[in-house]
Amino acid sequence: MIDKVPVYARELVEERTPPGWGAAQEAIADTALEAVWRCVVELLGLRPPEELLLVMRVLALFVCPDPGRHPELLRVCLSPLQRGVLQETTTMLLRQSLVRP
Repeated sequence: MIDKVPVYARELVEERTPPGWGAAQEAIADTALEAVWRCVVELLGLRPPEELLLVMRVLALFVCPDPGRHPELLRVCLSPLQRGVLQETTTMLLRQSLVRP
């Protein structure tokens, strides 16, 4: 099952390819998918699933050349981060900035 993940991911990317993408963008997307999958394979046995999911969401946002044009990426990767780790970090930073010495 796990060996089919890269194939499934590539199919998802091809399914949602933005209009006007050429061979260069497709090659970059394929290379990014392969690099991300190599990272996943290394991390699978070493990290808890929640941490792996966090890493994958951040990586997806970093490798996408234009997240604003990919609503699915924003929904699946950015929104959970905003409700989770980014919200916690922002709250902590706000509390620290409001504390007067």
